[in-house]
Amino acid sequence: MIEAAKRRNQAHARKVRFVCASLAQADLGDEVYDKAFAVHVAALHRPGDELDIVRRRLAAGGRLYLFSQAPGLNAPEYAERFGAELAGVLGEAGFDVEDAPIKDLGSGFAAAVIARASR
Repeated sequence: MIEAAKRRNQAHARKVRFVCASLAQADLGDEVYDKAFAVHVAALHRPGDELDIVRRRLAAGGRLYLFSQAPGLNAPEYAERFGAELAGVLGEAGFDVEDAPIKDLGSGFAAAVIARASR
């Protein structure tokens, strides 16, 4: 998984750190990040320690990008509802939601939420 991501993002690989670990177990030292991307990470879809870890790891003005293309997102209203529910969870977890776009990928809809850690 990590090697495939590195190949797909080869032009940016020197600026990116790919980590495959649970958030609670990842050895991140005292690092903070400008951007965190998560695709199909259910632990970030609900309040809890994982969202708190991500929020604390984001630099001032840093953003969290959450993406999902779950099988149930087969109509725009389902994707919009998923994005709205996730935006509510992030708001309660100390994030300011900036956008919740959806996109028709032809095989279903993808939903995303872009949020900035509140300071």
